[in-house]
Order: sequence, then structure tokens, then C-alpha cells
Amino acid sequence: MKERLMVRGKRHWVADKDGKVLLGNYDTYQDARNALVEMERVDKENGIYVARFYTVVEGFLNTLRLNGYTAIEDIYLCTDL
Repeated sequence: MKERLMVRGKRHWVADKDGKVLLGNYDTYQDARNALVEMERVDKENGIYVARFYTVVEGFLNTLRLNGYTAIEDIYLCTDL
């Protein structure tokens, strides 16, 4: 069973830079940057690290989706407020 996440308001997202896949959302830019660093650390440990693979984008989920971003499967869209 997939977890449902409510995503409301403007958020800072860690995304796959080229694929435009949103991987996680955070309250602050610093929180998102910390998550990005952690993802890179885990990728290095697993031998799959690619430089500059992730990026941080800021915005409302609906707007980002209109700009070509896709949320990972376990995030279901709710209305942005």
C-alpha cells in the first residue's frame, strides 16, 4: 500500500534534474539541500552516483506539473492553497 502525502502550498523540492521527477518536498531551501546531499551520499555508497543528478526547485505542485515535472508514484496531488 502506498503512502498518501498531502502537499499544500509552495514547497522546496528535490528533483531529478533531467527527468524532472519530484522526489521529496521540504519547508525550507536548506532542508531540501540537506536532503540532496544525503541522496548523493547514499548514491555514492551504492555505486550509482552521478554528479549534478539532483536539483532543488521551489514552487507549487500544480505549477511544477504544468512545467513538465512529475511527482513520484506515492505522492498524490491535492489542491494547492
